[in-house]
Amino acid sequence: MTSIVGIDFGTTNSVVSQLTPDGAVHSQRFRLGTADFDVFRTVLCFATETQQGRSHLQHQAGPAAIEA
Repeated sequence: MTSIVGIDFGTTNSVVSQLTPDGAVHSQRFRLGTADFDVFRTVLCFATETQQGRSHLQHQAGPAAIEA
C-alpha cells in the first residue's frame, strides 16, 4: 500500500490527513506560537502596510489570520 493524503477544505475548518502504508492515520499539525492545532481554520486575512512610502500587501491564513 502507498501513502494516501486526504484534504477536507471546509467552510469553517480544513484538515489534512495521511494514511500510511501500515494503516495508521496522521493529521497534519499546525503551530502558532506555543499552540498546536490539528485543524486549520478556513480564514484568510489581507492587509496593506505602508513602509517608506510604499504599500505592501500582507497576508495571513488560519490561526494567524484570526490573530491578525
